[in-house]
This record gives sequence, C-alpha cells and structure tokens, in this order.
Amino acid sequence: MSHQDFEKYAAEKPFNYSVPEKFEENFNKCLEDLKLSPSSMKILDFGCGDGKHFHFFIEAGFLPANIYGVEVSQKRVARCRSIGWEKSYFIENDKLPFTDDEFDIVNMAEVIEHIPVEKIEKIFSELVRVTKKNGRVIITTPNYPIKRFYDLAASIFLRSWKRIKDDPTHVNLFSVKKLRYFLGKYFDSVEIVPYKTGFLYKKCKKDFFLHKMLAICYTKK
Repeated sequence: MSHQDFEKYAAEKPFNYSVPEKFEENFNKCLEDLKLSPSSMKILDFGCGDGKHFHFFIEAGFLPANIYGVEVSQKRVARCRSIGWEKSYFIENDKLPFTDDEFDIVNMAEVIEHIPVEKIEKIFSELVRVTKKNGRVIITTPNYPIKRFYDLAASIFLRSWKRIKDDPTHVNLFSVKKLRYFLGKYFDSVEIVPYKTGFLYKKCKKDFFLHKMLAICYTKK
C-alpha cells in the first residue's frame, strides 16, 4: 500500500464509532454458530481504523486482552490506543505478527477495497493462516459498479456533492460475484448477505443492486 497515503487519509477522514445494526446482527449469528463463550475467544480486527469496533466487541463479551487490531496508519493506531485498545498495532508489511490458527474471528470492515490487486493474495493468505480452521472471517465492502450509481444519485438528489468522485483509496473493486469467487479460493463456504441495501435493492431484491455487502466465511481450505 506504499502508493496510498493512509496517514493523509486518516487526517482527512476520521471514522465514527457507530456499529450498524446489520453488522451486529450477523456478528451475533457468528457467535451463536461457533458455540463458544466470547470470553474464551480471540478476535482480530484487520484494518481496525480509529477503534470503531473495540467497545462493541467488549460489550459482546470479549476480553480486552483477546481483542487485537492492526492498521497501516499510525494516526489511527494512536486513536485506538487513546480509547484503551492496548493490543492495536501498526503494520508496515504483509506479514501478520501472529501465530497460525490463533483467532476465532477475523473482522475486515471496509478494508478489502483498499488493498491493491497485486497484494491481495498475499494478505489473504496471511489472514487465512491466523484464522482457526473452523473460525469465521467477516468482510464488508461496497458492491461495484452499482455503488457508483448510488453515489451519483446521492449527489443529485441529496446534494452530497463530494460523492460524485469515488474514494481514491478504493483500488480493488468487488461485485457480489467477484467477491464470492475470490473468497471461495480460501474458504469452503461463503455467505454474502445485504449490509446496506439501497433503494433499488428494496424494489428488486437481486444481488446486483446491493449497495454494500457482508460476507461470512466458514472453514478455511
């Protein structure tokens, strides 16, 4: 990610700490499926941002000592530390500083679209390595190309002019079909559900019209 200035991005775009209801719903489903007490589980937030999920994980029953986060921005790691997330770390390369099969859950919220195509295979190999065989990997990402339609609609009808231009740090654009195919190389089962539906999807419930998608990956290969 050397050609993307994530420190500048962190300065220009701080994140909020609100966790969407759809994320909470599907995260709780993962906990139920795993049939383990959250207090006994370890979780990794890959691309933990400003610490959006830290207190959410604690409220879900995870121990702070078992909640890990990694980020490519030192500014964001400092923000995580400021809210008490001690096990949030700055990473500079594709290698994760964790052992094989360490985590029950790996969360990757709005991150995959920021990973350059030439790095994605190496990074996902690392994510799979540190995930337990029967663990879960949760991924949220915009659904392209329809995401751009929603951007343009918002700029016209809601006068949200900044959305005319796509996020310049989005360098790996996934549709539902492309995401399912990619994740299928690493996991035996991939479930993709609506995350942010959009007005077109509400009228015609086809995957193509989803604004954002949430993928739950089961059983690594």
